[in-house]
Amino acid sequence: MAAWLASPGLRSHAHLTHAPDDEVAASATASPRSCSRISDGSRRTSSPASEPARRNPRPERSAMRPRLVLFGDSITEQSFQSGGWGAALTDLFARQADVVLRGLSGYNTRWALKVLPRAMEGAADPAAVTVFFGANDASLPDQVQAHQNVPLDEYQTNLRAICGYFKERWPSTAIILITPPPIYEPARIRDIYGVDDPSRQAERTNEAAGSYAQACMAVAKELGHPVIDIWTKMQEFPDWQTSALSDGLHFTPTGNKILFDEVVKTLASIGFSESLPSDLPLYHDIDPKDPMQAFGA
Repeated sequence: MAAWLASPGLRSHAHLTHAPDDEVAASATASPRSCSRISDGSRRTSSPASEPARRNPRPERSAMRPRLVLFGDSITEQSFQSGGWGAALTDLFARQADVVLRGLSGYNTRWALKVLPRAMEGAADPAAVTVFFGANDASLPDQVQAHQNVPLDEYQTNLRAICGYFKERWPSTAIILITPPPIYEPARIRDIYGVDDPSRQAERTNEAAGSYAQACMAVAKELGHPVIDIWTKMQEFPDWQTSALSDGLHFTPTGNKILFDEVVKTLASIGFSESLPSDLPLYHDIDPKDPMQAFGA
C-alpha cells in the first residue's frame, strides 16, 4: 500500500467503491462506446453479449494520485494564475497529487451551496478540500455589492451545510476552512468608483471581514476542522494593504505566497505533504543498464 494511504487524516483509497450515480452517468456520457472495425472500414458497436456489463455499475478503481480540491470564490479562481497559491500547490505536488480547481468568482456561500453538487462533478473522492468563502458574504448590505451580502448567521449555517455535504459524500475527506482576507478600504473605493474619494463608502470593510473571519473560525472549531485565519495572518506583514493585496481584496504574488505557506503547513498537519510518494518511478531511480526493471517489466 502506498505510504500516503496510511497517513493520519487522509482517506484510504485501497478499497474499490461504486461510483455515485451522477459520476457513472458522466462517465458514460464522456466515454465512447466499445466498437470494432469491420472489413469495409465502418464501425459497429459491440455485441449484445457485452450489454449486461455496461448496465451494471462498475466498481470505481482507486485513483493513482490523491486529489486536493480548492473550492472558493474569485481568490480561489485566480489561484491558478501566474504566482497564484493554487498554481504553486500544483507545482509542489506535481508528481504526487492532483490539485483540482473549483473557484467561482463573485460567489458567496448561499450561491456556492446551491451549485455544490454540480461544482463537484469530476472531483471524486478527494483526500482534502479547502473551503474559502466569506469575502463576498461580507459585502455591506447597503452598498453597491449588496446582492452579494449574506447575513452572518446564514454564512455560518451555509458553511456547516457545505462541510456537511463533503462529509456525507466523502466521509474521510479532510476539510480545511479559510477565513475571508483583510480589506484595504481606500483601494476598494478606487477599484469600485475609479477615484480616490474618502467621502465615499467602500462596499466592503476590514471590520466586517474580521467579523466573518471570526464566524468562520467558530464553525471550524465547532465541526473540528482545521482553519486558516488568513485575515489575521496577512495583517502581520508590513504594508500588507499594498504588498499583499492588489485592489484591497484580491492577492498580489506576495499575498498568494502568504496563503500558500499557510495551506502547505495545514496540509502537512493532516499528513498531506511533500513526503507523499511519487506516482511513478522518478528518472533518477531508473537503472540506465536495465530501465524497464523500474516499471516491473
